[in-house]
Amino acid sequence: MSSLTSPVIIVTVLLVLLSMVLGCGEPSGGTSAADFSKQIAKLDPADPDTLGKLIEISEDLDAAVNAGTISEKQKERLTRDLGKKFNKWVKARVDELDPEDPDFIGKLVNLTGLQETDLPEKFGYSKETHEYKEKQIKDKFNEWIRREADRLDPSDPEFLEKLVNLTLLQETDLPKKFGYTEETHKYKEKQIKDKFNEWMKSEIDKLDTSQDDFLKKFEELIVVTREYAKWYSEENRERLEEKYSQWLKRKVDELDSIRPDFLEKYKELLRLQETYEYSKWCSRETHEYKEMHLRYKYKQWEKLLLTPEEPVYTIPTGELDISWQANCSWSSEAATATLTINFTARDLTNGKSPVTRVTVEVDGKVAHDSGTISVANYSHSVTLVVSKGSHLVKAWARNARGNTVEASKSITCGQ
Repeated sequence: MSSLTSPVIIVTVLLVLLSMVLGCGEPSGGTSAADFSKQIAKLDPADPDTLGKLIEISEDLDAAVNAGTISEKQKERLTRDLGKKFNKWVKARVDELDPEDPDFIGKLVNLTGLQETDLPEKFGYSKETHEYKEKQIKDKFNEWIRREADRLDPSDPEFLEKLVNLTLLQETDLPKKFGYTEETHKYKEKQIKDKFNEWMKSEIDKLDTSQDDFLKKFEELIVVTREYAKWYSEENRERLEEKYSQWLKRKVDELDSIRPDFLEKYKELLRLQETYEYSKWCSRETHEYKEMHLRYKYKQWEKLLLTPEEPVYTIPTGELDISWQANCSWSSEAATATLTINFTARDLTNGKSPVTRVTVEVDGKVAHDSGTISVANYSHSVTLVVSKGSHLVKAWARNARGNTVEASKSITCGQ
Protein backbone atom coordinates (compact mmCIF):
# COMPACT_ATOMS: atom_id res chain seq x y z
CA MET A 1 0.00 0.00 0.00
CA SER A 2 2.77 2.38 0.93
CA SER A 3 4.51 1.69 -2.36
CA LEU A 4 1.42 2.83 -4.23
CA THR A 5 0.75 5.82 -2.01
CA SER A 6 4.17 7.36 -2.31
CA PRO A 7 3.98 8.15 -6.06
CA VAL A 8 0.48 9.65 -5.63
CA ILE A 9 1.66 11.98 -2.88
CA ILE A 10 4.62 13.04 -4.97
CA VAL A 11 2.36 13.81 -7.95
CA THR A 12 -0.04 15.73 -5.73
CA VAL A 13 2.76 17.83 -4.26
CA LEU A 14 4.09 18.57 -7.73
CA LEU A 15 0.63 19.67 -8.88
CA VAL A 16 0.26 21.97 -5.90
CA LEU A 17 3.67 23.53 -6.55
CA LEU A 18 2.84 23.94 -10.24
CA SER A 19 -0.46 25.53 -9.28
CA MET A 20 1.33 27.95 -7.00
CA VAL A 21 3.73 28.95 -9.75
CA LEU A 22 1.01 29.36 -12.37
CA GLY A 23 -1.28 31.08 -9.87
CA CYS A 24 1.39 33.62 -9.01
CA GLY A 25 1.97 32.11 -5.66
CA GLU A 26 -1.39 32.87 -4.08
CA PRO A 27 -3.32 30.30 -2.10
CA SER A 28 -6.87 29.35 -3.03
CA GLY A 29 -9.63 31.72 -2.02
CA GLY A 30 -7.73 35.04 -2.91
CA THR A 31 -7.84 37.22 -6.05
CA SER A 32 -5.21 35.98 -8.40
CA ALA A 33 -2.92 38.06 -10.55
CA ALA A 34 -4.81 36.68 -13.52
CA ASP A 35 -8.08 37.98 -12.03
CA PHE A 36 -6.52 41.40 -11.48
CA SER A 37 -5.32 41.37 -15.10
CA LYS A 38 -8.85 40.65 -16.28
CA GLN A 39 -10.25 43.49 -14.16
CA ILE A 40 -7.68 45.93 -15.51
CA ALA A 41 -8.29 44.79 -19.09
CA LYS A 42 -12.01 45.56 -18.73
CA LEU A 43 -11.39 49.15 -17.60
CA ASP A 44 -12.60 51.69 -20.16
CA PRO A 45 -10.54 54.94 -20.24
CA ALA A 46 -13.44 56.69 -21.97
CA ASP A 47 -15.55 56.27 -18.82
CA PRO A 48 -14.98 59.15 -16.33
CA ASP A 49 -15.72 56.73 -13.45
CA THR A 50 -12.74 54.59 -14.41
CA LEU A 51 -10.45 56.69 -12.20
CA GLY A 52 -12.32 55.47 -9.14
CA LYS A 53 -11.94 51.87 -10.29
CA LEU A 54 -8.22 52.39 -10.92
CA ILE A 55 -7.77 53.63 -7.37
CA GLU A 56 -9.85 50.76 -6.00
CA ILE A 57 -7.83 48.13 -7.86
CA SER A 58 -4.58 49.78 -6.74
CA GLU A 59 -5.71 49.54 -3.13
CA ASP A 60 -6.75 45.91 -3.68
CA LEU A 61 -3.27 45.17 -5.04
CA ASP A 62 -1.73 46.57 -1.85
CA ALA A 63 -4.07 44.42 0.21
CA ALA A 64 -3.27 41.33 -1.88
CA VAL A 65 0.47 41.82 -1.36
CA ASN A 66 -0.07 42.21 2.37
CA ALA A 67 -2.22 39.05 2.38
CA GLY A 68 0.41 37.22 0.41
CA THR A 69 -1.94 36.37 -2.45
CA ILE A 70 0.28 38.11 -5.03
CA SER A 71 3.94 38.97 -5.03
CA GLU A 72 5.59 42.41 -5.17
CA LYS A 73 6.83 41.60 -8.65
CA GLN A 74 3.32 40.75 -9.80
CA LYS A 75 2.05 43.97 -8.22
CA GLU A 76 4.65 45.98 -10.14
CA ARG A 77 3.53 44.43 -13.42
CA LEU A 78 -0.14 44.99 -12.66
CA THR A 79 0.54 48.57 -11.54
CA ARG A 80 2.23 49.26 -14.88
CA ASP A 81 -0.93 47.99 -16.58
CA LEU A 82 -2.97 50.34 -14.37
CA GLY A 83 -0.62 53.14 -15.40
CA LYS A 84 -1.30 52.53 -19.08
CA LYS A 85 -5.04 52.77 -18.39
CA PHE A 86 -4.48 55.89 -16.27
CA ASN A 87 -2.57 57.66 -19.04
CA LYS A 88 -5.26 56.77 -21.55
CA TRP A 89 -7.91 57.99 -19.09
CA VAL A 90 -6.12 61.36 -18.74
CA LYS A 91 -5.95 61.76 -22.52
CA ALA A 92 -9.65 60.89 -22.80
CA ARG A 93 -10.54 63.59 -20.24
CA VAL A 94 -8.41 66.12 -22.10
CA ASP A 95 -10.08 65.19 -25.39
CA GLU A 96 -13.50 65.66 -23.77
CA LEU A 97 -12.78 69.26 -22.78
CA ASP A 98 -15.01 71.46 -24.93
CA PRO A 99 -14.48 75.25 -25.00
CA GLU A 100 -18.19 75.64 -25.76
CA ASP A 101 -19.15 73.82 -22.55
CA PRO A 102 -20.48 76.35 -19.97
CA ASP A 103 -18.57 74.40 -17.30
CA PHE A 104 -15.35 74.29 -19.33
CA ILE A 105 -13.24 76.24 -16.81
CA GLY A 106 -14.50 74.14 -13.90
CA LYS A 107 -13.61 70.89 -15.65
CA LEU A 108 -10.27 72.29 -16.74
CA VAL A 109 -9.36 73.27 -13.17
CA ASN A 110 -10.46 69.86 -11.84
CA LEU A 111 -8.36 68.02 -14.42
CA THR A 112 -5.23 70.04 -13.76
CA GLY A 113 -5.80 69.69 -10.03
CA LEU A 114 -5.28 65.94 -10.47
CA GLN A 115 -1.61 66.63 -11.06
CA GLU A 116 -1.29 67.95 -7.51
CA THR A 117 -2.29 64.57 -6.05
CA ASP A 118 -0.13 61.42 -5.72
CA LEU A 119 -1.98 59.65 -8.55
CA PRO A 120 0.38 60.65 -11.40
CA GLU A 121 3.35 59.30 -9.49
CA LYS A 122 1.43 56.25 -8.33
CA PHE A 123 0.30 55.23 -11.82
CA GLY A 124 3.39 56.27 -13.74
CA TYR A 125 2.06 59.42 -15.44
CA SER A 126 4.13 59.54 -18.63
CA LYS A 127 6.02 62.46 -20.11
CA GLU A 128 4.24 61.86 -23.41
CA THR A 129 0.82 62.09 -21.72
CA HIS A 130 1.87 65.23 -19.85
CA GLU A 131 3.02 66.95 -23.03
CA TYR A 132 -0.17 65.91 -24.82
CA LYS A 133 -2.31 67.24 -21.96
CA GLU A 134 -0.42 70.54 -21.72
CA LYS A 135 -0.70 71.24 -25.45
CA GLN A 136 -4.40 70.38 -25.57
CA ILE A 137 -5.16 72.48 -22.50
CA LYS A 138 -3.21 75.45 -23.85
CA ASP A 139 -5.00 75.27 -27.21
CA LYS A 140 -8.44 74.81 -25.69
CA PHE A 141 -8.02 77.47 -23.02
CA ASN A 142 -6.99 80.06 -25.62
CA GLU A 143 -9.88 78.97 -27.83
CA TRP A 144 -12.25 79.41 -24.87
CA ILE A 145 -10.95 82.95 -24.23
CA ARG A 146 -11.52 83.86 -27.87
CA ARG A 147 -15.00 82.35 -27.84
CA GLU A 148 -15.92 84.26 -24.69
CA ALA A 149 -14.70 87.49 -26.30
CA ASP A 150 -16.69 86.68 -29.45
CA ARG A 151 -19.81 85.94 -27.41
CA LEU A 152 -19.86 89.37 -25.77
CA ASP A 153 -22.97 91.10 -27.10
CA PRO A 154 -23.30 94.88 -26.59
CA SER A 155 -27.10 94.54 -26.79
CA ASP A 156 -27.15 92.05 -23.89
CA PRO A 157 -28.46 93.70 -20.67
CA GLU A 158 -25.70 91.82 -18.80
CA PHE A 159 -22.98 92.87 -21.25
CA LEU A 160 -20.97 94.99 -18.83
CA GLU A 161 -21.09 92.32 -16.11
CA LYS A 162 -19.86 89.63 -18.52
CA LEU A 163 -17.11 91.91 -19.80
CA VAL A 164 -15.93 92.54 -16.24
CA ASN A 165 -15.91 88.80 -15.46
CA LEU A 166 -13.78 88.10 -18.51
CA THR A 167 -11.27 90.79 -17.62
CA LEU A 168 -11.11 89.66 -13.97
CA LEU A 169 -10.01 86.21 -15.14
CA GLN A 170 -6.70 87.75 -16.17
CA GLU A 171 -6.01 88.72 -12.56
CA THR A 172 -6.02 85.05 -11.51
CA ASP A 173 -3.23 82.49 -12.03
CA LEU A 174 -5.23 80.68 -14.73
CA PRO A 175 -3.77 82.51 -17.79
CA LYS A 176 -0.23 81.68 -16.72
CA LYS A 177 -1.20 78.16 -15.66
CA PHE A 178 -2.94 77.31 -18.93
CA GLY A 179 -0.58 78.95 -21.42
CA TYR A 180 -2.48 82.14 -22.26
CA THR A 181 -0.76 83.47 -25.40
CA GLU A 182 0.09 87.04 -26.35
CA GLU A 183 -1.82 86.53 -29.61
CA THR A 184 -4.98 85.56 -27.70
CA HIS A 185 -4.51 88.51 -25.35
CA LYS A 186 -4.34 90.97 -28.25
CA TYR A 187 -7.39 89.37 -29.88
CA LYS A 188 -9.38 89.55 -26.63
CA GLU A 189 -8.39 93.17 -25.96
CA LYS A 190 -9.42 94.26 -29.46
CA GLN A 191 -12.78 92.50 -29.20
CA ILE A 192 -13.44 94.00 -25.78
CA LYS A 193 -12.45 97.50 -26.90
CA ASP A 194 -14.59 97.36 -30.05
CA LYS A 195 -17.61 95.93 -28.25
CA PHE A 196 -17.27 98.21 -25.24
CA ASN A 197 -17.34 101.25 -27.50
CA GLU A 198 -20.28 99.84 -29.43
CA TRP A 199 -22.12 99.43 -26.12
CA MET A 200 -21.01 102.89 -25.02
CA LYS A 201 -22.28 104.49 -28.23
CA SER A 202 -25.64 102.81 -27.76
CA GLU A 203 -25.89 104.03 -24.16
CA ILE A 204 -24.98 107.59 -25.20
CA ASP A 205 -27.62 107.51 -27.93
CA LYS A 206 -30.22 106.49 -25.35
CA LEU A 207 -29.57 109.60 -23.28
CA ASP A 208 -32.57 111.90 -23.65
CA THR A 209 -31.67 115.54 -23.05
CA SER A 210 -35.33 116.42 -22.49
CA GLN A 211 -35.70 114.12 -19.49
CA ASP A 212 -35.30 115.27 -15.90
CA ASP A 213 -32.98 112.35 -15.10
CA PHE A 214 -30.58 113.12 -17.97
CA LEU A 215 -27.79 114.44 -15.74
CA LYS A 216 -28.02 111.45 -13.39
CA LYS A 217 -27.72 108.95 -16.25
CA PHE A 218 -24.98 111.04 -17.84
CA GLU A 219 -22.97 110.91 -14.61
CA GLU A 220 -23.44 107.12 -14.42
CA LEU A 221 -21.87 106.79 -17.86
CA ILE A 222 -19.01 109.03 -16.82
CA VAL A 223 -18.22 106.63 -13.98
CA VAL A 224 -17.99 103.80 -16.52
CA THR A 225 -15.61 105.80 -18.73
CA ARG A 226 -13.28 106.32 -15.77
CA GLU A 227 -13.24 102.63 -14.86
CA TYR A 228 -12.57 101.49 -18.42
CA ALA A 229 -10.51 104.38 -19.72
CA LYS A 230 -8.10 102.07 -21.58
CA TRP A 231 -10.90 100.95 -23.95
CA TYR A 232 -12.82 104.21 -24.14
CA SER A 233 -12.55 105.75 -27.63
CA GLU A 234 -12.07 109.39 -28.58
CA GLU A 235 -15.19 109.16 -30.75
CA ASN A 236 -17.33 108.29 -27.74
CA ARG A 237 -15.72 111.05 -25.70
CA GLU A 238 -16.81 113.49 -28.41
CA ARG A 239 -20.31 111.98 -28.41
CA LEU A 240 -20.59 112.52 -24.66
CA GLU A 241 -19.42 116.10 -25.01
CA GLU A 242 -21.96 116.71 -27.78
CA LYS A 243 -24.77 115.17 -25.72
CA TYR A 244 -23.91 117.32 -22.72
CA SER A 245 -23.79 120.41 -24.93
CA GLN A 246 -27.21 119.57 -26.37
CA TRP A 247 -28.64 119.26 -22.88
CA LEU A 248 -27.07 122.50 -21.67
CA LYS A 249 -28.24 124.45 -24.72
CA ARG A 250 -31.73 123.05 -24.20
CA LYS A 251 -31.71 124.24 -20.59
CA VAL A 252 -30.58 127.69 -21.72
CA ASP A 253 -33.20 127.82 -24.50
CA GLU A 254 -35.97 126.80 -22.09
CA LEU A 255 -35.08 129.63 -19.70
CA ASP A 256 -37.91 132.14 -20.08
CA SER A 257 -37.54 135.62 -18.59
CA ILE A 258 -41.33 135.96 -18.57
CA ARG A 259 -41.93 133.02 -16.23
CA PRO A 260 -42.15 133.43 -12.45
CA ASP A 261 -39.42 130.83 -11.83
CA PHE A 262 -36.91 132.59 -14.12
CA LEU A 263 -34.49 133.71 -11.40
CA GLU A 264 -34.43 130.27 -9.77
CA LYS A 265 -33.69 128.55 -13.11
CA TYR A 266 -31.15 131.20 -13.98
CA LYS A 267 -29.21 130.57 -10.76
CA GLU A 268 -29.32 126.82 -11.36
CA LEU A 269 -27.59 127.34 -14.70
CA LEU A 270 -24.96 129.51 -13.07
CA ARG A 271 -24.26 126.83 -10.44
CA LEU A 272 -23.73 124.25 -13.17
CA GLN A 273 -20.54 126.02 -14.11
CA GLU A 274 -19.02 124.98 -10.77
CA THR A 275 -19.51 121.23 -11.37
CA TYR A 276 -16.97 118.68 -12.59
CA GLU A 277 -19.22 117.70 -15.50
CA TYR A 278 -19.33 121.28 -16.77
CA SER A 279 -15.55 121.73 -16.63
CA LYS A 280 -14.98 118.35 -18.29
CA TRP A 281 -17.73 118.18 -20.90
CA CYS A 282 -18.87 121.70 -21.75
CA SER A 283 -17.19 122.82 -24.96
CA ARG A 284 -15.94 126.36 -25.39
CA GLU A 285 -18.58 127.00 -28.04
CA THR A 286 -21.38 125.82 -25.70
CA HIS A 287 -20.02 127.87 -22.81
CA GLU A 288 -20.04 131.01 -24.95
CA TYR A 289 -23.55 130.19 -26.15
CA LYS A 290 -24.74 129.88 -22.56
CA GLU A 291 -23.04 133.11 -21.44
CA MET A 292 -24.44 135.17 -24.29
CA HIS A 293 -28.01 133.94 -23.87
CA LEU A 294 -28.00 134.21 -20.08
CA ARG A 295 -26.88 137.84 -20.29
CA TYR A 296 -29.60 138.64 -22.81
CA LYS A 297 -32.35 136.86 -20.87
CA TYR A 298 -31.32 138.37 -17.57
CA LYS A 299 -31.56 141.86 -19.08
CA GLN A 300 -35.01 140.99 -20.40
CA TRP A 301 -36.02 139.87 -16.92
CA GLU A 302 -34.72 143.12 -15.38
CA LYS A 303 -36.77 145.18 -17.82
CA LEU A 304 -39.89 143.20 -17.04
CA LEU A 305 -39.55 144.04 -13.36
CA LEU A 306 -40.62 147.60 -14.29
CA THR A 307 -44.04 146.56 -15.52
CA PRO A 308 -47.05 145.54 -13.43
CA GLU A 309 -48.38 143.40 -16.24
CA GLU A 310 -48.47 139.65 -15.53
CA PRO A 311 -47.34 137.27 -18.26
CA VAL A 312 -50.05 135.72 -20.38
CA TYR A 313 -49.74 132.01 -21.00
CA THR A 314 -51.62 129.66 -23.21
CA ILE A 315 -52.75 126.27 -22.02
CA PRO A 316 -50.18 123.96 -23.69
CA THR A 317 -51.63 121.71 -26.37
CA GLY A 318 -49.18 118.97 -25.51
CA GLU A 319 -47.13 119.95 -28.53
CA LEU A 320 -46.77 123.74 -28.40
CA ASP A 321 -47.15 126.75 -26.13
CA ILE A 322 -46.62 130.51 -26.31
CA SER A 323 -46.26 133.20 -23.66
CA TRP A 324 -45.75 136.96 -23.66
CA GLN A 325 -45.39 139.94 -21.35
CA ALA A 326 -45.77 143.60 -22.13
CA ASN A 327 -44.09 146.69 -20.68
CA CYS A 328 -45.47 150.21 -21.23
CA SER A 329 -43.67 153.48 -20.64
CA TRP A 330 -44.96 157.00 -21.19
CA SER A 331 -44.81 160.60 -20.08
CA SER A 332 -47.76 162.66 -18.97
CA GLU A 333 -47.08 165.31 -21.58
CA ALA A 334 -47.02 162.97 -24.57
CA ALA A 335 -50.07 161.62 -26.36
CA THR A 336 -48.35 158.34 -27.08
CA ALA A 337 -46.69 155.48 -25.14
CA THR A 338 -43.93 153.00 -25.86
CA LEU A 339 -45.06 149.36 -25.77
CA THR A 340 -42.50 146.56 -25.52
CA ILE A 341 -43.65 142.96 -25.88
CA ASN A 342 -41.41 140.00 -25.00
CA PHE A 343 -42.69 136.63 -26.23
CA THR A 344 -41.59 132.99 -26.42
CA ALA A 345 -43.00 130.02 -28.36
CA ARG A 346 -41.86 126.50 -27.34
CA ASP A 347 -41.95 123.11 -29.03
CA LEU A 348 -43.06 120.48 -26.46
CA THR A 349 -42.49 117.43 -28.68
CA ASN A 350 -38.73 117.09 -28.14
CA GLY A 351 -37.97 118.09 -31.70
CA LYS A 352 -40.63 115.97 -33.43
CA SER A 353 -42.71 118.99 -34.41
CA PRO A 354 -40.73 122.24 -34.21
CA VAL A 355 -42.14 125.76 -34.16
CA THR A 356 -42.65 126.94 -37.75
CA ARG A 357 -44.15 130.44 -37.40
CA VAL A 358 -44.83 133.07 -34.71
CA THR A 359 -46.75 136.34 -35.03
CA VAL A 360 -47.68 139.13 -32.63
CA GLU A 361 -50.57 141.53 -33.29
CA VAL A 362 -51.54 144.76 -31.54
CA ASP A 363 -55.11 145.88 -32.14
CA GLY A 364 -55.34 143.53 -35.13
CA LYS A 365 -52.18 144.83 -36.83
CA VAL A 366 -49.10 142.62 -37.21
CA ALA A 367 -46.29 143.91 -34.99
CA HIS A 368 -43.99 140.94 -35.61
CA ASP A 369 -43.94 137.98 -38.03
CA SER A 370 -41.16 135.41 -37.78
CA GLY A 371 -41.78 134.15 -41.27
CA THR A 372 -41.12 130.42 -41.95
CA ILE A 373 -38.86 128.93 -39.29
CA SER A 374 -38.10 125.51 -37.80
CA VAL A 375 -36.86 125.80 -34.20
CA ALA A 376 -37.48 124.26 -30.78
CA ASN A 377 -37.81 127.64 -29.04
CA TYR A 378 -38.44 131.06 -30.48
CA SER A 379 -37.90 134.11 -28.23
CA HIS A 380 -38.13 137.68 -29.43
CA SER A 381 -39.22 141.18 -28.44
CA VAL A 382 -40.88 143.98 -30.33
CA THR A 383 -41.17 147.68 -29.43
CA LEU A 384 -43.66 150.08 -30.97
CA VAL A 385 -45.28 153.43 -30.32
CA VAL A 386 -48.99 153.30 -29.50
CA SER A 387 -51.60 155.78 -28.40
CA LYS A 388 -52.42 155.96 -24.74
CA GLY A 389 -55.26 153.75 -23.73
CA SER A 390 -56.28 150.12 -23.96
CA HIS A 391 -54.74 147.82 -26.56
CA LEU A 392 -55.40 144.16 -27.45
CA VAL A 393 -52.19 142.12 -27.72
CA LYS A 394 -52.37 138.71 -29.35
CA ALA A 395 -49.46 136.25 -29.80
CA TRP A 396 -49.91 133.24 -32.10
CA ALA A 397 -47.70 130.23 -32.96
CA ARG A 398 -47.89 127.19 -35.25
CA ASN A 399 -45.84 123.96 -35.39
CA ALA A 400 -44.84 121.57 -38.16
CA ARG A 401 -48.00 119.48 -37.70
CA GLY A 402 -50.22 122.52 -38.24
CA ASN A 403 -51.29 122.85 -34.59
CA THR A 404 -51.69 126.42 -33.39
CA VAL A 405 -51.86 128.21 -30.02
CA GLU A 406 -52.84 131.76 -29.17
CA ALA A 407 -52.49 134.02 -26.12
CA SER A 408 -54.29 137.37 -26.01
CA LYS A 409 -55.07 140.08 -23.44
CA SER A 410 -55.92 143.76 -23.29
CA ILE A 411 -53.40 146.06 -21.61
CA THR A 412 -53.55 149.74 -20.72
CA CYS A 413 -50.76 152.13 -21.62
CA GLY A 414 -50.81 155.57 -20.05
CA GLN A 415 -53.54 157.43 -18.15
